[in-house]
Amino acid sequence: MTVAVVLLITGLIYFIKSFVSLWYYTEEEEEESLFLLPPDSREILASKVTTSAMYVFINGLLIYGAWKEKSILMLPCVFTHFVFVVLFAILLVMATIDLFKFDQVASGIMIMVIGGLILAFQTYCFAVVYTFYRQLEDSGCMASENLDYDKRVAIEETIINPEEGRKTYTQIEHDILQKQPQAV
Repeated sequence: MTVAVVLLITGLIYFIKSFVSLWYYTEEEEEESLFLLPPDSREILASKVTTSAMYVFINGLLIYGAWKEKSILMLPCVFTHFVFVVLFAILLVMATIDLFKFDQVASGIMIMVIGGLILAFQTYCFAVVYTFYRQLEDSGCMASENLDYDKRVAIEETIINPEEGRKTYTQIEHDILQKQPQAV
């Protein structure tokens, strides 16, 4: 649960930062950037706000699903985190190869180490969420149609033929009278 709260808080901070950047965006900021990457355009800032809003929504579903023990609500987060871990690993390998290819070994090693730590943390978060999801799923907190099917099978198995019930009752009564006549 604490991992989910940390992810939700991170998403909220990123959403607020993106929203504020979009709100105060002016065309004059696009001129020159001191960083390696070009400055964000209005479209990129809008996509950051949308992406972070979806991230907050999915992690909110994760927290609510964990709190109410409904594994079906955790499924979007499990899927999203799995895709993120796989894509991040692919991008990390591609970025490292590109940096090594252009003889920027120090930058490649730095990206590999920092990216590897981030990837390890994200993989850990995914493993925690997936493990809890599987625990809920195995304990029977899945969708209601699965529970109804299980209940129906259990009821069908416990139905006793009335004739067999009478025979069993008569046999028990007879056994009691034979062994302990004063008990009846």
